[in-house]
Amino acid sequence: MPLFEFRCNECQHQFTLLVSNAEKSSAVCPKCGSGNLKQLITPFSTGKGFLGRLLGGSRGSGCCG
Repeated sequence: MPLFEFRCNECQHQFTLLVSNAEKSSAVCPKCGSGNLKQLITPFSTGKGFLGRLLGGSRGSGCCG
């Protein structure tokens, strides 16, 4: 399941949830319980390259591995 980052439009609390695409529309703020959320754009990792190594993924196939 993917991680989604949200900000609550009511209390401005920012949080991350591990939910399916189908479930993200029914997410609620863990701080105030509001469903009035904005999904934030966040980077993702394929597990390769610099970001993947930084996050603990597998090594990339670059020259300097």
